[in-house]
Amino acid sequence: MSACLTCAAANPDGAAFCEACGKPLSAVEATTSNSAKVGPGSITPPVEYLPGEAPSTQVSTTASPQPTNASTEPPSPKGPAKPCTSCGGVVEDTYCTVCGVLQPSERDHFEESPAGWVAGVCDKGIVHARNEDAMATAVESDVALLVVCDGVTTAPLSERASLAAARAACDLLVASVGASSWEEAIKASCIAAQAEAVAVARTLGDPPEPPSCTFCVAVVDREARRVAVGWCGDSRAYWLPDAGDGLILSIDDSIASQMIAAGTSRAAAEADHRAHTITRWLGADSPDPTALTASFPLTGAGWVLVVSDGLWNYASEPKDIRALITAISENGVVPTPLEVTTELVRFANSQGGVDNITVAAARIEES
Repeated sequence: MSACLTCAAANPDGAAFCEACGKPLSAVEATTSNSAKVGPGSITPPVEYLPGEAPSTQVSTTASPQPTNASTEPPSPKGPAKPCTSCGGVVEDTYCTVCGVLQPSERDHFEESPAGWVAGVCDKGIVHARNEDAMATAVESDVALLVVCDGVTTAPLSERASLAAARAACDLLVASVGASSWEEAIKASCIAAQAEAVAVARTLGDPPEPPSCTFCVAVVDREARRVAVGWCGDSRAYWLPDAGDGLILSIDDSIASQMIAAGTSRAAAEADHRAHTITRWLGADSPDPTALTASFPLTGAGWVLVVSDGLWNYASEPKDIRALITAISENGVVPTPLEVTTELVRFANSQGGVDNITVAAARIEES
């Protein structure tokens, strides 16, 4: 183990950046950007390429607007400052002024519920030193907007890139309510998110491994009973009807997804050591930071979920997640979105919580 020169936290030998504060541990040698990247928060071995693949040094030249969401800091605490978790003393600048203990960050766990039928929970998990997941949710009229971005652990300050990207995408979607095409609005929101991720890299002087994140969005139109989704990376959108097994609405940009397309079973592909190697992401070194989109009708009652791999690591198939939701229903009473998202995060942590976990949900009732 080696000690961080900035905060003195212990880090594994060979690590380039501190797990606690994100500062460089030593001079970082320049590296070449690849057309695949070890996935967000994963603990997989270094990237390996499938036959026919080769490293790429391409950096996207996709036109991006100037960043409009400059905030990359953790969500602000609501209400008065919380007392020290150790001694109850006064906390200033994340440290207790009495006993000096570092306090949990508001970024470690936060919840949102912009309406009674929509909620989300974003949690650090058990193993990681910080939460590099992010989410942003909003409701306009009968339209719910769910955005999840999962920061890439191997890149410095990906937690800032993911939060800025999620907020920028959500803000643009809010402004797009009433647009003729939700799929086009999602593509535009991904461009805005990409611009924010690149802006964070610029503040670091464009490091060879820049801050990066995944991107997944669901726009849920409750009145039209339709959902539009968009993604770049391996965060996912699900439709989980009360009756039926449900669907994964997105297609992971990952080595596992390529294996599944080639005929490997989902279980075998996701158990492969390369499973979390993503092939598309947002960031200054992204080979293709554009959103793929799709639209689906919503038949019957059910749940639209947008989640990071911190959840689907433990429950990948739609039927498995739906079973978890069914299990918390009491006497046939449908749980609230906040109860569902809280329980799914708790479940992931009970399974080991090896990654950050984010779950955003919207409830659709029978028409």
